[in-house]
Amino acid sequence: VTWTALPPDGQYVLRLTVEDQASNVSAVLRDVIVDTVAPGAPVLSGMASGITYQLFWTGPEDTDLAGFEVYREGVKITTSLIPGRSYVDTVDPPVTMRYKVRAVDLGGKAGAFSNEIALDGRAPETRIDSPRSGASVMGDVQVIGRAWAAVGFQKYQVLIGEGVSPSSFALLKESTLPVGDGLLAPWPTFGLPEGPYVIRLTAPGNGGAT
Repeated sequence: VTWTALPPDGQYVLRLTVEDQASNVSAVLRDVIVDTVAPGAPVLSGMASGITYQLFWTGPEDTDLAGFEVYREGVKITTSLIPGRSYVDTVDPPVTMRYKVRAVDLGGKAGAFSNEIALDGRAPETRIDSPRSGASVMGDVQVIGRAWAAVGFQKYQVLIGEGVSPSSFALLKESTLPVGDGLLAPWPTFGLPEGPYVIRLTAPGNGGAT
């Protein structure tokens, strides 16, 4: 028998009944799942720190999900379905990697891929080229250097501390725009007491590294 007019998706029971000429009857039952609709696409996010790359996703909310597949650089890296909505990958040495995931339902039907994200466990590049360490400065000082990340750049901060070993730092500039090689911040020194100062440059990565 070919079952062509399928009912709405869900769980059903098929029953086969056989009766012989002596009116003896036997029956067998079989549980089946009617599944004609693939799962929706998850929404993927993540973070990386060092060699640890963490993925998190939400959705879809289909009730017949069997699990999820994880893809890195277009290649499936999970050998079995992931039952939850998170995954930890190890990339050694850390480099830029692109990830996406998709859901698979109980009928084996794979859904659409999630959005693709790029993660890099390396800390952003930070460098101050000018002024040089120990240089004497005055007036409007240009803080030149680099605050850069290939992916996942969040922000950089230039801070100023008074003394050789400052106990605290004051924020000079914060920016969400990376600087390849150029002006990080102007530092007007008019009115500051003479003496040593420390310029500090920080840039958290997509895993929170500085």
